[in-house]
Amino acid sequence: ILFFFSRAFAPPFYSKKDLHRVRLGIELLQLQLSSSKVLIHPFGSVPKRVIVQAITAVTSLQERQFRRGGPEEGDGRLQNGLTPDVAFRLLQRLVTGVGVRNFSFSRTKVNRRKIDGALYEVDFNRVLNVYSNLGEMDMVHRVIALQERTPHAPPLSPVTYSILVKGYGKLGDWNNIDMLLRHAAASDIEPDTILFNSLMDAYITCNQLDKAQA
Repeated sequence: ILFFFSRAFAPPFYSKKDLHRVRLGIELLQLQLSSSKVLIHPFGSVPKRVIVQAITAVTSLQERQFRRGGPEEGDGRLQNGLTPDVAFRLLQRLVTGVGVRNFSFSRTKVNRRKIDGALYEVDFNRVLNVYSNLGEMDMVHRVIALQERTPHAPPLSPVTYSILVKGYGKLGDWNNIDMLLRHAAASDIEPDTILFNSLMDAYITCNQLDKAQA
């Protein structure tokens, strides 16, 4: 099974054959995770690296779809056959650690809850970026909410806000960009060059030249 996953989620992601193998990989992954209670060890869980590879594959496909013109109208799916929330569901699984190996447990009697493995900002940002590009800001905020309520998740950073600003800029929503700036200031986020450039581009796109110059 692991050999199949390694092949299914390996780059490149260009041809229809590539799209097909990633879809099959996601279907098998979902089947294995949904059957975790009836499968014998170690088949009842999936290595953490497989989830990370799946997130990379799915977001790469969705980014490719974005560059080719976005999802089909009137269809709740992307043209590659993956529903838009697949990346979020994978990230959610990575965060909770349910059915995911390479996680450890507390040895103390007081606290026997699962101690989740390291979570990396790049995985959150990869999912955020694809939803931002697709204009799926409701999904963006679901990812942000997941990140903020998870104690062991990386904190929001200037890169996170840059992705949010870019998304709202493409939608011409300068009011939400202003709101993000207030939220960043209240959270003691120090803007960096990437965030400043994103703000300038977004305000220009929104035809808010005064704000861009400020």
